Amino acid sequence: MGLENVPTFIGKIILVILLMRSFFYVVSFSCCAAFLFTYPDVAGLQPFSPEYWSRVDTCRVRY
Repeated sequence: MGLENVPTFIGKIILVILLMRSFFYVVSFSCCAAFLFTYPDVAGLQPFSPEYWSRVDTCRVRY
């Protein structure tokens, strides 16, 4: 591998890291959002209300 290929290689590594990070964000968000709708404690919680988003954020931090 010549020196001219190093920036391309580093760019590919950064791209893979960013894609993996966004994938895990989507998975954790989806799991927490689904968990909130099935958990008995939050039966009266309105979807997409400020309290809903705070609980999703709390769930994401916890898990």
